Amino acid sequence: MGFHPMNYRIVFSPDFDKDMSLLYEDIISISADKNIADNYIREILIKVNELGGYPKSGRKLYLDDYTDTGYRYIKYKKYLIFYTIIMKSYM
Repeated sequence: MGFHPMNYRIVFSPDFDKDMSLLYEDIISISADKNIADNYIREILIKVNELGGYPKSGRKLYLDDYTDTGYRYIKYKKYLIFYTIIMKSYM
């Protein structure tokens, strides 16, 4: 018996596309290479989509007083990707 992923659906925040576009432009301005920017964004999307199978793999984010914020995060190179797990019940 092996462990099977949970298969959660990934829902992006309204700002996600804007954030990815800004990051893409920043990478192009630094690297002057569209392929580097394409690969970087692709790798981020792969990392984010892996969360659908393993949503609890990210670290919990706590306030200074150890209050759980409800957010989790994963690190990709020098970037932090924040997310929440939303449980929905279907009747």
